[in-house]
Amino acid sequence: MSAIAQGVQDLFETYGKRLGGSARLGIYGVLLAPNGEKRADVEFNQYERFPMASVVKVPLAMLVASQVANGSLSLDEEITIQSRAASPGLMANPVDRLYFLPFDAVRTYSVEQLTGFMLRNSDNTATDALLHRLGGTAALTEFLVHQLHVDGICVESRSVRRARSSSKHVAPHRPHRWKYPPNDVSICLPVESRGALG
Repeated sequence: MSAIAQGVQDLFETYGKRLGGSARLGIYGVLLAPNGEKRADVEFNQYERFPMASVVKVPLAMLVASQVANGSLSLDEEITIQSRAASPGLMANPVDRLYFLPFDAVRTYSVEQLTGFMLRNSDNTATDALLHRLGGTAALTEFLVHQLHVDGICVESRSVRRARSSSKHVAPHRPHRWKYPPNDVSICLPVESRGALG
C-alpha cells in the first residue's frame, strides 16, 4: 500500500473511531493521479451493509419511470393520502406537512406530483404513497435485482405497514403518530457491490 493510500486508510480509521457506536463508516474508492492514472484502491468496512435512508428515493423514482414506460402506470394517476397515514418529515415539505395537521385531512396528488415531491423535497409521505402504490418493498427489490441487475441489495421495511383502506390507491394508515422513524424503508447495500445498470 502506498503512503498516500495508507494515509487515507488511517484517516478512515480515525473517523470510524470518532463515530463510536452512533454511526458506521463504509467507503470504497479509487485514488487517481492528476493524469487520471489509478494509484490505489482505498476501502474501509467495504463488505458491511449500510442503510441508505433517503437514497432509496432514487431507485423508487426509477421504478416509477419503468412502469410508466411499460404502460402499467400513468403519471396522471391520482393517489389519495389521508393525514393519519402521513410520515414524519419536514413541515415545509408539500405532503409531509399533512403529518402535523391537528385534524384529519385528505389530499389527492398525481403520480407525477408525488415523484417530484419525493425527489425535489425528499418528501417521506410522497415516498411511502408511491412505494405502496407500486407494490411495496418486494416490488422495489424485484426491480433492482431482476431488471437493473444490482446484486447484493435488499430493500427492507423497519415497520409493518398495512393498508387499511379498500382502495389500492390510498396510502397505508399509520395508527400511532411518532411510532415509526421517518422513512421506514431503507436499502442495505454492501459498498463493494457494483451492479450493471442496463
